[in-house]
Amino acid sequence: MRIAFASLLLLAAGAAPQDDEDLIFRVLRDERQRSLARLKLEKSGPPYYLEYTVTESESFQINGSFGAVTGRGGGKSRYCSIDLRVGDRTLDNTNFAGASSGGGTSLTVDDDYDALRHELWLATDREYKSSIEELEKKKAFLQQNTVQDRPDDMTVEEPVVLIRPTVKLEVDRDKWSATVRKVSAVFRDFPKIQKSMVTFYSRSESKWFLNNEGFKNRGGEVSFALVIGALIQADDGMKLSDAELFAGATDKDLPTPEAAEKAARDLAKRLEQLAAAPKVEEYRGPILFEGQSGAEFFALALTSQLGSSHEQLGRGGSGGNPWREQIGQRVTSAFISVISDPTAREFNGAPILGGYDVDDDGVRGQKLTLIDKGVLKTFCMSRIPTRNIKKSNGHSRDGVGGPSTIFIESAKKLPREELMKRLFELGKDEGLTHVYVVRKLANPAAASLDYQTFYQGMMDARGPVRLLPPIQLYRVNVEDGKEELVRGARFGNISLRILRDIKATGDDAKPRLAFGRSTDPGMVVAPSVLISEIEISKPGKETEKLPSYPHPFFEGK
Repeated sequence: MRIAFASLLLLAAGAAPQDDEDLIFRVLRDERQRSLARLKLEKSGPPYYLEYTVTESESFQINGSFGAVTGRGGGKSRYCSIDLRVGDRTLDNTNFAGASSGGGTSLTVDDDYDALRHELWLATDREYKSSIEELEKKKAFLQQNTVQDRPDDMTVEEPVVLIRPTVKLEVDRDKWSATVRKVSAVFRDFPKIQKSMVTFYSRSESKWFLNNEGFKNRGGEVSFALVIGALIQADDGMKLSDAELFAGATDKDLPTPEAAEKAARDLAKRLEQLAAAPKVEEYRGPILFEGQSGAEFFALALTSQLGSSHEQLGRGGSGGNPWREQIGQRVTSAFISVISDPTAREFNGAPILGGYDVDDDGVRGQKLTLIDKGVLKTFCMSRIPTRNIKKSNGHSRDGVGGPSTIFIESAKKLPREELMKRLFELGKDEGLTHVYVVRKLANPAAASLDYQTFYQGMMDARGPVRLLPPIQLYRVNVEDGKEELVRGARFGNISLRILRDIKATGDDAKPRLAFGRSTDPGMVVAPSVLISEIEISKPGKETEKLPSYPHPFFEGK
């Protein structure tokens, strides 16, 4: 299993100070100066903007299943992404439908100045020629089309210089190989578990950023992750999978082997209970997303609306953020506020992963109130301006505006007892005998165990808000509070109206890793959340048949 999300779980790691004019910076500086002076065609001038970002990474990953190592990988790599622009910041080759978003090249991992310059020269020359072609296409489009109030293509920002140490990966490979074997062997005690996996992932990443405006930064981060996943099949053929994800800035932040074994055992027991649970019935009414599922709800329903509202020229106004014209309007319940803060490192003593000092455009990260008491105030912005927002606010993710750590703040916080009471009241008002509580949504970290079922669940989600299916869903009697675990649920068509249907939140906000629209989780500080109405669909009639004969390990036992 490839854990693509691990690169997002980053915290600065300590290392000895280094020269701010190291080999990589010298290569970038020298080739930048030569490119700006020499890149020129007969009818085209030199670039007005040139940015290099070198990423040097090293990783080690080990996969295990059923007490054995199933794969081991990793290695070291270097890559340079290039943002080269021709024209000027009011009209350049970017932000046009069909245009590339910048290129780059792999670099040698040897510290060889001449070899690095050679690779960078070829890539820069290629990007220059491509940028000229794209600018001409964009100019031709503008000659044939009227575009009202077209924003510039790039903002003007104050240069930031921040030199921090790079890092190296230090990991005890033998220790973690033994841990993966030991933890994965837990599933030998559970005959009904059809598939299981344990993956340890570690990565170091150092970055160098340099442009021709005076921006210059360097830094290094490390990340570690442990994933434990399993799949079971109910007697009627329904497949059910779940996973536990642990992450940290050092391997000491991960569970001990004993704690990881317990997590694996608990996961297997939960899946056995789930496989034996009854199927869910059709439902429309109030739902409480409790604990972990509260963070997952906000990650899926909210974060994709908080990024830059930029529309690429040439798309005819289609696509883009559905909230792009709603600044100053209410988009959530009036007691909800949303803050993005890349500078946060902890919350009530709990660590927060994923923060940064400067964003991917080299701009300093800023704490940002996106929604204030239900009213949309702004978007997470990169250096791509929009009609309404002309400056970056330090939230560039790969050159496009996107949130960092999201904080959900509520002026209507209730303790769990009061929250459940309110849930029951809403159900009774609708004439319902039962309501539902979600404690966890399907986990993409387990998708590799059964891609077809997992992605079918994603495809079944409809509407602008696509919630993953609930994996821990409880049917609760409104009179006596008795809970019953159910399985097979899918959420029906969900619009953005759901964010205005929040009736209350819990008082249990804490940092949690949660998956949004992408396969990478981010940190969300969120409480439990009570929604007035959501539709639940029962599972379809078709399921995969059970295996024709028993697991060989358990046969005869």
